Amino acid sequence: SHSMFGEEGMNRGTSLRLLGAAVAVLVAGGPVAAEDAIVVVATTGMIADVAAEVAGPCAEVEALIGPGLDPPLSQASASDVARLGRADAILFSGLGLEGQLGAVLDRLGRTRPTLAVAEAAVPEDRLIPVQAVGGVDPHVWMDPALWGGIAPVIAGFLGDIVPQCADDMSA
Repeated sequence: SHSMFGEEGMNRGTSLRLLGAAVAVLVAGGPVAAEDAIVVVATTGMIADVAAEVAGPCAEVEALIGPGLDPPLSQASASDVARLGRADAILFSGLGLEGQLGAVLDRLGRTRPTLAVAEAAVPEDRLIPVQAVGGVDPHVWMDPALWGGIAPVIAGFLGDIVPQCADDMSA
């Protein structure tokens, strides 16, 4: 007897994907299915981790700059610019952390939602002054009290973009 799935039946990968999609819909508790998720590109893994946790199934979050790479020294490659260009929204630290990517981020910010999470979340009087370009230390994730402020900022930003998910986003 032949099933609609062919000789082998439904393979494990397909069933796990279907299960994952069903769970995503149930967890979201709303009309957003996995295929409706917005694409969010974050410049660093630290921002991507927080964004993915906050957004849940409402966003597919990817990091542009992998672990061990220094954002200020990163050149924007053609593939980086293409990934940013395909994003529905862009999250970056700001405070000069992204260095040479800054001009690309400014340009893309004219055509899609972008958020400098550290600039938005950390009060100016809490920034650490340094003798460097920009005059403040952009490495705010080193202070958990400061870094903790980015989750609610990201939740508000993404909630505005995907209003049907706003209530489900945990900050």
